[in-house]
Amino acid sequence: MKKKIIALCLSALFVAFTLTACGANSTVTTTDEFDQKLSEMKDLVSEMQERYSYKYEKGTVVDQEYRNKWLNLKIQMPDTYRPATEEIIQSLEENGVDCGMVFISEELYSVSLSFIDLSDLDLTEDAYLQETVQQMSDWEQGSVIGNLGSEVIADKTFRVAYFDNVNGAKQSLYAYKYDGKMCYIVITGASIEENEKLVTRFTTLY
Repeated sequence: MKKKIIALCLSALFVAFTLTACGANSTVTTTDEFDQKLSEMKDLVSEMQERYSYKYEKGTVVDQEYRNKWLNLKIQMPDTYRPATEEIIQSLEENGVDCGMVFISEELYSVSLSFIDLSDLDLTEDAYLQETVQQMSDWEQGSVIGNLGSEVIADKTFRVAYFDNVNGAKQSLYAYKYDGKMCYIVITGASIEENEKLVTRFTTLY
């Protein structure tokens, strides 16, 4: 639907430009000028098409920054956080999870973003979070804090659950379903308030 809307907007953009350039009051007075303006418009359209037609990707980590074009999301981590080792990433992906990023702090707190393919399942964000926290409770890893809520992260509305871990840490679990995948952010910190400060670091890429 999004691509269809963009395609319609681009078509309208071309029509508007052509009609303006050919109009009686046009400032484009020569064929060369018209061709130049048309070339500039085509470059702009190509840029817009490239920006809005990204296929799924796990994203990239460079130093303390993570970027994901498909999700239109980025985060710059604090200086106290470092990217996880390849061994940690591989151990997480052994369970069928695409791990976009994992950052670990000096205090061993963490921020992660993973992607789970749900193309064959009609599973909502709420159902996914409820199942996750239920399993964590069954494994005696801690207990749920309050009810499910919502949080806008990089212009996307994630559903969120809070978990009191047995080791004293607090976990904020965020879920957002997009293009058949569950985008899953887990922030583990000293308090929910500290976790909230970290999640505000997520911004849009464009």
